[in-house]
Formats: sequence, structure tokens, C-alpha cells
Amino acid sequence: MHNCDNSLCINPEHLTIGTRSQNLLDAYARGRRNHEGVNNPRAKLSEEDVIVIRRLYKEGNLNQSEIARLLGVAISTVNHACLGYNWSKI
Repeated sequence: MHNCDNSLCINPEHLTIGTRSQNLLDAYARGRRNHEGVNNPRAKLSEEDVIVIRRLYKEGNLNQSEIARLLGVAISTVNHACLGYNWSKI
């Protein structure tokens, strides 16, 4: 576990022994593992996009395929946003 908050550091004085679970909990507690929403480097949507997607889908004027084409993303991206698989905190 990295006590200095530098994941690339290999200085033995900055490392402590811990399980993978302990290391992840420590990283979350220190704010180093916030990969939700737009903080996820693989995110294709913004929070505003998700709100629009859900509104359009709920209104029923467009299907998921049409929404995906409108936003230039994959249908699965729209599907996951609609079903709350991703962006569940919105």
C-alpha cells in the first residue's frame, strides 16, 4: 500500500503491507479511485447527456437506436444509461 499517495513510488519506506482489498479501500478513502461518471477515463457521456438520454427515452419519441445515432455513441451506451447500469447516481 502506498502511504505517499504516489502509486508509482517504490520507496520501501513509503510502502506498507496490506491485502488488495485493504489497498483499494485505502485508495478510495484517500480519493484516488474516483472513476465514476465523467471521472472515468472511458466515459463517452456527460451527466447532461445521460439526463437527456433518459428524458428522450422516457418520452418515447425516440428509441435507443435513434438516441445513440443522435449522440454518436453505441446503442449499448444508451441502453446502459437508460437502465441505470452506468451513471446510477444520476
